[in-house]
Amino acid sequence: MIKRILGILIPLMTCATLVAQSEPLISWTRIIKPKSGKQEQFVKAVAAKTEKFNSQKGDEVIRTYRIIDGPDEGSFVRTGLSGPWAQFDETSEQQQAGYDYWFKHVAPYIDSGKGRQFWSTSAEMSYNGTGKTGPPAYVMLRYYNIKPNTSFAKLAKQTIETSKATNADFRLGWYRLESGGDRSTWVFASVFDSFSELDKGNSGFWAAYEKHNGEGSAAKWFEEFGNILQANPNARAATIYKYRPDMSTPE
Repeated sequence: MIKRILGILIPLMTCATLVAQSEPLISWTRIIKPKSGKQEQFVKAVAAKTEKFNSQKGDEVIRTYRIIDGPDEGSFVRTGLSGPWAQFDETSEQQQAGYDYWFKHVAPYIDSGKGRQFWSTSAEMSYNGTGKTGPPAYVMLRYYNIKPNTSFAKLAKQTIETSKATNADFRLGWYRLESGGDRSTWVFASVFDSFSELDKGNSGFWAAYEKHNGEGSAAKWFEEFGNILQANPNARAATIYKYRPDMSTPE
């Protein structure tokens, strides 16, 4: 069994449920930067809002992460669970009350916020061999921008197929930005509970990939990937999120 723990995009770490849902599966994310000197007040306000409007059975499940590196370090990410596009057709009274509370009690502590983004995945793009579905302590997101008129889906699916075939004990997924930014953007996220896990790297996965798909298959995968990746400094980026249970729906 491969011991490197990999994972899928923040709120979508419920791979065991993906097959039963309609596809594509859509989730949202929003990055929020607190005002300078007001982070403590912001954290308390978000925690209070979440407890009041997102903590009971039937409430919208929201997870919160703090960005701990990169240009958005110190900002927070709020995310929702995956589901069909239809989930955004209507706003419940509870949700509207939560929005009103947010603008009155949380917004005063916000410096700026990036617009909401919608991300898609599917059962073919996700895998969970750990038996875990809850939020991890940390998530590392790897962003890639693909060239126009090319497709990354085949390469992404190959990693999923290998994970299933080798019964790997990690969870992973690929996600494409559907709206709210550059639609050439794909994301892969790895999850971990302690930084010491990063010392293991991901060589174990690629060794298993090579064994399952034949000699030279890993090199071929990376060659094809390099050919469709945009040639600019923004085509590859990574950042780490730390889960904040005090600001999230209890799970």
